[in-house]
Amino acid sequence: YETRGSLLLALAASGLVTLALVAVYKAMQVSGWV
Repeated sequence: YETRGSLLLALAASGLVTLALVAVYKAMQVSGWV
């Protein structure tokens, strides 16, 4: 079990979640919901 690998995986996952949230927010702005 490698700690560094899991840390990178968690970092990548949180980055993807952040990108997804930003994309949803942008889509809502374009739709005029925000």
